[in-house]
Amino acid sequence: VGVMTRGAALFSPLDAQGRDAVAWEVQDHCNGHPEPDGTYHYHGPSPCLPGTDTDQVIGFALDGFPITGNRDSAGNEIYSRDLDVCHGGYADVELDGKTVTTYRYAMTRDYPYTVACFKGGDVGGN
Repeated sequence: VGVMTRGAALFSPLDAQGRDAVAWEVQDHCNGHPEPDGTYHYHGPSPCLPGTDTDQVIGFALDGFPITGNRDSAGNEIYSRDLDVCHGGYADVELDGKTVTTYRYAMTRDYPYTVACFKGGDVGGN
């Protein structure tokens, strides 16, 4: 569903059987693991991803919108209940050295952790 700024893939929160991948799949100390083809990926937050505990951009969803860490601009932790059905909302984020207000997905510590569906061009309010 996305790519982290460090290059690792971000997969959906579900495993091949439709279960919570973070809860069901074996993961390494960074909360990630490889696919059978060798593609290393995450399904949720990782202690090895810098910025996960901030409001900084830490990746981009495949629809082009940024993915931020689990904090709002005031430093408060964001939870899934604070976000829309796709696990995002509008926020001020820094892109290319400029602060802009845009739709963004957030990576939280609770399910579905990150991108749950794509907003694409339909970025109406939360």
